[in-house]
Amino acid sequence: MSHTTKRKSAIKDLPTLKKAVDRIPGAEYLGHGTAKQYSGSPVGHNFKLPGWSYPVSVDLATGECTFDNYGGRWGKEAVLDSLKQGYAIEAAKAKAEAEGHTMEEIQLEDGSVKLVIPLGGADGYVAEGGGDGDGWGV
Repeated sequence: MSHTTKRKSAIKDLPTLKKAVDRIPGAEYLGHGTAKQYSGSPVGHNFKLPGWSYPVSVDLATGECTFDNYGGRWGKEAVLDSLKQGYAIEAAKAKAEAEGHTMEEIQLEDGSVKLVIPLGGADGYVAEGGGDGDGWGV
């Protein structure tokens, strides 16, 4: 029986993915190639998450993530959710910087993050998320 799960995501940029991986203590970008999972061998950009038995693989062309966590027994999806949230934050930061802005990241008590971009002397509220929903459309 296969334990492999595939999910769509918005992860499509390698430098942003690497920054998102770096945000998680104990996570590691493994490079591009074949990931050895329990019941599959997807090809993509692979990373190891803390507490996960097998690496996660993402196809940057489609954003599809493939992972084998055996329903949470081999890795908590909350850690993967943190990676997706980090990817969204890093993508927003890159866009703000490309447009000549700075961005402040405020961690909220519920685990969500508020991103603020100062615009012309006033704070421009950009995004708040991560507390509910599945987060795959970041």
